[in-house]
This record gives sequence, structure tokens and C-alpha cells, in this order.
Amino acid sequence: MCLSALTLSLCPAQTPLPPSQEFRIRAAGRHVSAAGPATPSIGIVPLDEIAAQLRPLVAELLAPEGFEVLPPERAASADILVSLRASDAGEPAILANRQAADAAQRWQRAVPGARLDLCDGCFPADRPGIAVLLGGDSAGPSQQMHAALALRDALRTFSSAGPRTAQKGEMIAPAPGSTLPGSSVTFQWSAGSGVQQFWLMVGLWPGGNTLYSADQGLLTSAPVSGLPVDGRTIYVRLWSYIDNQWVYNDYQYKAAGAVTPAKAQIT
Repeated sequence: MCLSALTLSLCPAQTPLPPSQEFRIRAAGRHVSAAGPATPSIGIVPLDEIAAQLRPLVAELLAPEGFEVLPPERAASADILVSLRASDAGEPAILANRQAADAAQRWQRAVPGARLDLCDGCFPADRPGIAVLLGGDSAGPSQQMHAALALRDALRTFSSAGPRTAQKGEMIAPAPGSTLPGSSVTFQWSAGSGVQQFWLMVGLWPGGNTLYSADQGLLTSAPVSGLPVDGRTIYVRLWSYIDNQWVYNDYQYKAAGAVTPAKAQIT
């Protein structure tokens, strides 16, 4: 199967407010924290016009099954990722990671002549992923209904699984509590789960940002230069944007070099 034809874009659906702006909104009493969905969410990404016509039908069939089908601009943050594409070839096919293998096998059994390929590296590792080639003639109403029903039945595999647990990013290197190697350091952190954006702040007090503060998008590392080398304590805050709110982990490091003793003063 041609993987390039099934590429699923995982760009963040929106640009959340930086922490500094978030604080101002909270202080003004206008911030409303939104909790995550109580049911498994599904992101359906149609990759061509025929698949786009099928998406509303699939969403309608999945609603009574206890799923929340996210709008296209939020599909990348869903618990289960599904991409749909019509194919000029006569053979329908499905590509899935191992977390979605049961659902893919159920779909394959419902679609005569369908092919199944498993590929863990084709989808984000923290959630089930499926890419479906609908087959040659999938434009007619009856064919679309059959395809939608087959996909609904396949996704029923997840109907009792519940949503995945969101996890903040966590600092990996340098090891928290360690001494930094010099004035330039590359901080590395885990991708977490359900994270839509990271923000890294480095300062001289807890939550401070005098040394560094920048949006990281979905990157999991950032080089930071200009750090002091006098042995003082460096404070790092890693923000994760999850379910429409910012959450963070704090870390402390010792700057490279020795602490400069204060000069005695004669009074």
C-alpha cells in the first residue's frame, strides 16, 4: 500500500494563548476551563471529495454508539484517528496500527476482497489509527451507506474503551535536579498524550521566564543559550496545552560553575 497517499496531517487545530495571556484572562475572571469529552472522540479526515461526502454519514451513525466525532479542524486531537480516501483501484484496503488491529480486521471481514496492512509507524503511537481506501466505485448512495456501516461496525471495537488519559509532557534531559553542562543546553521532554502545544519557560525563580520563554508547537526539544554559569538555581517550567487549558510541570537545575561567594562588607 502506498503510504504517501494516506498521509494524515497532525497539525494543531488552533493556536492556544501563550501562558502570559492565559494568566491575564484568568485574572479578569473570564477564563472557562473545558473538560475533556466523556466519550471516546473520533477524528475523521477525508482525503478527497468522495470521502468528504461520506464523513457526515459516518458521524451520524457513530453518534448513537457513544462516540463524539470531532470537527475536521480538531481531528488531530481525537482519541481515535481515521482517514478516508476513495481509490481508483478496485481493491478496497485498510491500514492500521496495532492498537486498531481488531477494528481493522472487523472492517476487512465486512468488505469483500479488502486488504489489511498493519503499520505502527504510520500513526501517532499514543492512540489507535486507521486509514481506509474505500475502493473503486464508492460514489453512489448505496455504496456510501455500505462503507459507512462497515466503518461504524469496525469502530464499535472502541465503544467501551473510554477516552485515553491525557498526560502532560515530562522533562527527559537534562535530568531534573542535575547540574547543567554550560551556558547552552538543549532541553528534551516527552510528547505526553493529548497535548496540542508546548511552551517552555526558563528563569531564576519558580515560574520565571527571564532567561527564556517560547512557544514550542509540538516540538519535544529546545536549545536554550545565555544561561548563567555561576552555580545558582535555574527554574524550568514546561507547559502542555490539553483539553483547552494550560497545565505545567516545574523543574530545578543547578547552573554550571561555582557559586560566587558574596563579598564581606565592613559596616
